Amino acid sequence: MSLAPRLTVGVASGSLLALAVASIACSGPPRPPPPPQVPDPPARDALVAAYYPSLAQIYQGAQGIYRGCGPNGNVCHNARQYPNMNTLGALALNVGQPCNQLQDDPTHMDDWCERQGDTVRIGGVSRLLAYIQRLSEATETVGSRWAIVVQGDFPMLTAQTDLNIVRERPGVADVNLISFDARQLQPDPARPNAVFVQLGVNDERDDRALTRAGVPAERDAIQFGDANRNGTFGVGLGNLLINPGHPERSYLIRRLIDPSAGPLMPLANCCSWSKESLRALWCWIANLRPDGSNAMDPIDYTVCPEGPVENVEYPQPGPMCENVGLCPVRARDPVPDIPTWANIYSNIVVPRCGGSMCHRSANPAGSLDLGTSDVAYEQLLHSMMPRVVPGNPAMSLLYERITLTCPAGAETCRRMPQSQAPLPANEISLINRWILSGARQDGMAVDGGGVDGGDVVTATDVRDVSPPDVVSDIGATDTGPSDTPAPPVDVEMDAAAE
Repeated sequence: MSLAPRLTVGVASGSLLALAVASIACSGPPRPPPPPQVPDPPARDALVAAYYPSLAQIYQGAQGIYRGCGPNGNVCHNARQYPNMNTLGALALNVGQPCNQLQDDPTHMDDWCERQGDTVRIGGVSRLLAYIQRLSEATETVGSRWAIVVQGDFPMLTAQTDLNIVRERPGVADVNLISFDARQLQPDPARPNAVFVQLGVNDERDDRALTRAGVPAERDAIQFGDANRNGTFGVGLGNLLINPGHPERSYLIRRLIDPSAGPLMPLANCCSWSKESLRALWCWIANLRPDGSNAMDPIDYTVCPEGPVENVEYPQPGPMCENVGLCPVRARDPVPDIPTWANIYSNIVVPRCGGSMCHRSANPAGSLDLGTSDVAYEQLLHSMMPRVVPGNPAMSLLYERITLTCPAGAETCRRMPQSQAPLPANEISLINRWILSGARQDGMAVDGGGVDGGDVVTATDVRDVSPPDVVSDIGATDTGPSDTPAPPVDVEMDAAAE
């Protein structure tokens, strides 16, 4: 199987975007060659650069942003969810923007997306507004009651202390957003950084202003610095949706690799995204100037920092991609450190060796059927061509194939699993220890009487059984044309605003 097909990239002059537009106008987006897999980063990036030379290819590719995130009008990120990715220009306009812009509940804001809070001025002291909290609803006889929480402690309240929330604007006059007189204020006995505000029955305008406070999409509304109330003022973290030059501080990357930020993306079209795409997107952001003016320029992979660090499991693209149980995208759970056949089959063989029905079809690859635990065990140990020699990983074809090193640029490589990243060291170690202990089907170790009735074989009895250092390559390849319609491409970026 070819893991590194020949790639040919034309030398372009002028705007790559213009060429992309012209090509699509004639015959739809060109299909680049399948992205290859190589273990060492320099060769990896050279080949990924051929597949994704610029943002246009990251957006339009078979494993690209349009097909992965916005192929259907008015759903997902096609003119419905933020960020808008329905055109190439709309994607580029997200550079330097904050995230969570359509979040209508401030308490659900991610720290990475929190805004610059407005300023609370009280008794001649200024404090950064953390958040405003409703304590009680209005009744027929009394207005609603609120708590205003700030960064730092409030000064002592007096009979002359008024409170104003203002928006500071460097170079121009500040804007007063709302005011309360001393009669409406009361200190919070439990929190030195909070005061209570009591509205009157007729203070409906103030009630509406406080109700809509903290909603990021409403730019004229009062803004919170700690909208989710966890004590972190997120603006100080320096993160943005797409942070030019800093992919590690870009929320778009985080949503692709960090399940703590929410469901991993892409949520629906996971067969249209890959680790090649992820690496290309990382390097595109790393190349961006602060103003994003080079968003459409070729990506310089030679200056791209390593990353991202991730533990994401993608399905292998191809005709059976949707059937392998890896959609939506998910974080790969660590395989339990138990060298048993049951653990190895369930957590390594099934997800890593049966993708696209390689070893699970009527005509399995290499005549090796791994479709069920019993059949797989029999074929690995008791078939006409056993792939496992109990007690001897070095003589076991299975172990040999999972520990092969594929030379950079090799046309073929017999390492398994094919068309996927190599097994990580901990999984190779599990298989090694299972074989060493006798490759039992029903237990963990051979308690007595080793292979062929001899002594138990240990690591010191077998040469070259330690798992090698494995440098993961970048994931699955594209194996067939996509039925997804070609994405629209706008020539004028300023026409693609939301």
